Amino acid sequence: MSVQKYNQSQPIPNKVLDQDGVVKTWTQILGNGVSPIALSRLNQLPNQTTLQSTAVVNAVTIDVVSTTGFVDGAFIQIFNIAAGKFFLCRQIGAPSGNTITIDTPVPFAFDTSTIVAVGTTELAVNGSVTPEVFSVRTTAESLNLTFDVTRIIFVIRTATTPAFDEFGDLPALTNGVVCRKRLVDGSYEIIFNVKTNADWQGLMYDVDPFEGTGIFAGVEGISGRFTFERLGSPIRLGPGEDLEFVVQDNLTGLDEFFITAEGNQVEENPGS
Repeated sequence: MSVQKYNQSQPIPNKVLDQDGVVKTWTQILGNGVSPIALSRLNQLPNQTTLQSTAVVNAVTIDVVSTTGFVDGAFIQIFNIAAGKFFLCRQIGAPSGNTITIDTPVPFAFDTSTIVAVGTTELAVNGSVTPEVFSVRTTAESLNLTFDVTRIIFVIRTATTPAFDEFGDLPALTNGVVCRKRLVDGSYEIIFNVKTNADWQGLMYDVDPFEGTGIFAGVEGISGRFTFERLGSPIRLGPGEDLEFVVQDNLTGLDEFFITAEGNQVEENPGS
């Protein structure tokens, strides 16, 4: 997945209460050149390095200091804290020396202070011993940006037809997959915990099975979307905050499991 940019003639005002109960006005920034409309899969990025040389606009290769963790299909997050810019892409093929080929042209010029983090978006992992955490921002460093997550979409691909009381096609989970917001102070706001396909259905209207027919011929699974705005507001992620999904069971029996977060960048209007 990558970050998309859309243009509109007018910003959209949005008033919210901060933690002190003060009303602040925010504006959804559309088309200001900072790629404000964000689409990203929840991810784990255990390996981090920096650019070895400047990445130029429209380049489809980048040079990194270390290639540890860079494998074909890896999820890559490129971000520059000073510039407040970020870029998401996938790796194509193995590294050639310290050069990484990527699937999407570089949208901005990134200098050698730019951080490059690499990892996976696959949630079909074993979290039964040590819980596995996937998130939007993921890395310890964080851009000084605020995002509204308006919707999540999950996709689970299975070997057999899922049943209502299963998770995908696995037996109902013991501990479940937890969705939570991580706050700046290290505490959390729990949003939900799902253990079965029925739990997904109970949270969202748009839950659809893949029945192995039509365009899904030979494919089994289930998918759904949860639009937070339908509950009255998006999930706002300020600097240092994150949206996380915690896998607490062994999900390696699933063929595939990924979650996409959709939203937009917002900024506070000075003097509001």
